[in-house]
Amino acid sequence: VNARPNTTLVEDFLEFNLDGTVVVNEFLQTKYQNIYAVGDLISVPLQGTEISIYMPLVNNAIRTGIVAAENIVYRNKIKLQSTQKTSVTRLGSYYLARTGLTQEEAPYYGKEVIAVADNFKDYGLENEFSKNPVLKLIFEKKGLKLIGAQYVSKFPRLELINLLANAIQKNETALTLSQMEAFFNPLFSNPLHYIQ
Repeated sequence: VNARPNTTLVEDFLEFNLDGTVVVNEFLQTKYQNIYAVGDLISVPLQGTEISIYMPLVNNAIRTGIVAAENIVYRNKIKLQSTQKTSVTRLGSYYLARTGLTQEEAPYYGKEVIAVADNFKDYGLENEFSKNPVLKLIFEKKGLKLIGAQYVSKFPRLELINLLANAIQKNETALTLSQMEAFFNPLFSNPLHYIQ
């Protein structure tokens, strides 16, 4: 992962954005039809905003590589979808996950938000699941569209953040999330899923 784009190989013949990333179109082509740029060399569109940002994350490198490969094979039919800045880390005995905008970031993108955070009982077959993780959901005040989520837990049940990243990408709202389909079995869950 580069702290800044390493473009020395192409600096003499490609165009660059102000942040030093290579200029690409929605198919990841540069100004030359047969040259595509991916990964840490480009900025990616940020979900729910009109801007692209430099986001040197492995998941963006993989996604942009897949999109470029598909566009080479299928002749520019796949547009790069926006990023939600989804990431996970561990700090001591805690697992921290995030996707979308945080409550603190939202005002920088002109978003007025409502945030809801709560501990919940995470059922499961293992006792570790009951360590009361915290989930925070960030909604745009107008329309209650989900724009961000954060999750803190002592148990590495981290797939939840992928579910929430997908919900953000699909423009889910507080109202549509309240109706999401989830299984119920009294041995494994509450009648309502904690996202609901």
